Amino acid sequence: MKKLLLIICLINSTCLANGQSKRVNDPDKIYTAVEQEPQFPGGIQKLQVSLVKIVRVPESCLKDVVDTRVIIQFVVEKNGRLTHIKAIRGGCPATNRQIIEFLRNGPKWEPGSNRGKVCRVRYMIPIQIELSREE
Repeated sequence: MKKLLLIICLINSTCLANGQSKRVNDPDKIYTAVEQEPQFPGGIQKLQVSLVKIVRVPESCLKDVVDTRVIIQFVVEKNGRLTHIKAIRGGCPATNRQIIEFLRNGPKWEPGSNRGKVCRVRYMIPIQIELSREE
């Protein structure tokens, strides 16, 4: 029986929340660059541990894939909930669905802020999934 070991590495996600949006006037504006980035409760390491526990790569995804980089994009709302969650690059659809479902139903994030005001932030997380098979 094969065992799968799943390792998920989150690469400095701060560098992927980019752009030049600085206006604070529009309360519904989605920012891509803010002074205070949104954060998963407990930090990025806690998110990594949580994903490792819940993501299971189905056998159907293992045919040719040894490693894969997935980029998940979402909006962190002012109340900390995540919306508009989608995989924008890479990954097996079944694995991507597990990650998206975890983010959708997971804990609220600490929202981002700009110029001292809480705001909506578009955020991207790169996830490196490395698979090793043990006989």
